[in-house]
Amino acid sequence: MDRDVGQSNEHVSSQQRAGEIAYLLQQAQAECRADIEKVEDGRAKELFGRIAGYLDVAIQALYSYQGGQPVRQEKILH
Repeated sequence: MDRDVGQSNEHVSSQQRAGEIAYLLQQAQAECRADIEKVEDGRAKELFGRIAGYLDVAIQALYSYQGGQPVRQEKILH
């Protein structure tokens, strides 16, 4: 990326910001998936897996928006 994620800059396009947010969500998703292997509690494993799945939907929506593709709202809400 051209700039630090989260750095304030008035000249950042909404498409650039969508990419930055997607990157941050990918980091969170990777943490969730890594923690699935680290924890023993089955409920925690399920929770982290579900959150990783929700993040995947959000990441895909952000990349669709960034690429100028329509973002299907019903896909985000489910």
